[in-house]
Amino acid sequence: MYIIRPRFMNEAVVRHLWGIKVPDDPPMLNALRLFKYARFLGWFGQIQSKMSGVENRLIDLEKFNQKQLVSNWRYIGVRTVIIDHIIGSCVYTDQFDPLFYPKTTVNKARWISVAAARIEGSSLPLVDLIKVKGSYFIQEGIHRVSVARTIGDVAIKGYITLWDINDDASLPIPRDVYHAVPQSYTAPCVGS
Repeated sequence: MYIIRPRFMNEAVVRHLWGIKVPDDPPMLNALRLFKYARFLGWFGQIQSKMSGVENRLIDLEKFNQKQLVSNWRYIGVRTVIIDHIIGSCVYTDQFDPLFYPKTTVNKARWISVAAARIEGSSLPLVDLIKVKGSYFIQEGIHRVSVARTIGDVAIKGYITLWDINDDASLPIPRDVYHAVPQSYTAPCVGS
């Protein structure tokens, strides 16, 4: 009788579950583990959302009529932004929860490549953010924000564009959109 050694069985299970070849380099392995952890947190958030009845998605800035909403906009430069103050996005609003954990595996390869680059210490481009009434929306770089949140970063640097809102326009931003990450939070599988 042929007995499968546990190492091969684990690789087969991993290939089946993730649908990709198990990589040999440590940064990619750590990125895969980190994605699995982030995806679990996203799944858990969906369950909590269904139980509480609270919507579990980012605020979509594209759904607002920008011609009536914005009176003026201007680039204000590079700033460090607290991730908890980023409440929405222009893209992928249905694929990430309000804490930027992935709810689906649609962009798994992109997420893992960003995480692997981050774990290796490669410099990543800054994110593009839009500031509206003290809150921030991601214009580009949602995977970088998601990876930074999962690793445990509190803030991220980005290019900031400020939108001045018309006095008569209202942007429906809920008051309870800011989420706190526990201070004892540590991300798994990430060295130093």
